[in-house]
Amino acid sequence: MEPTVPVLVKVLRDHQNPNRARAATILARMGAAAKAAAPALIAVTQEPFSYTRVKAEEALKQMSAHRRPKEPTNSNRPACQK
Repeated sequence: MEPTVPVLVKVLRDHQNPNRARAATILARMGAAAKAAAPALIAVTQEPFSYTRVKAEEALKQMSAHRRPKEPTNSNRPACQK
């Protein structure tokens, strides 16, 4: 986990902090490296509509966009036909 993620999560959870939207923007730029912040970002998306909420939604989208697709396992591959 990136060392800045816990600090940014703390900012997100502080409803009086004027830097909440900025924290979400930074987490979005970090992409999958900030996945530990996902629960805090999800909590922000449940709040009334705000700029911070929009930035949290964008951050979650960025995180999911940066994830690597899973490699198929043998059970997912079609059987060889002889």
